[in-house]
Amino acid sequence: MIKNLLKNLSSTTITIVLIFISLYLSFALALYQIWDS
Repeated sequence: MIKNLLKNLSSTTITIVLIFISLYLSFALALYQIWDS
C-alpha cells in the first residue's frame, strides 16, 4: 500500500519535473530568440 503510494508519488514528481524542464527550455528558447533579434 505505502510502496504503491510512493511509486505513484515518484511518477507524479517525475512528470512535474519533466513539465517544468520543458517549460523552462521553451522559455529560454523564446528569450534567446528575442535577445538575438
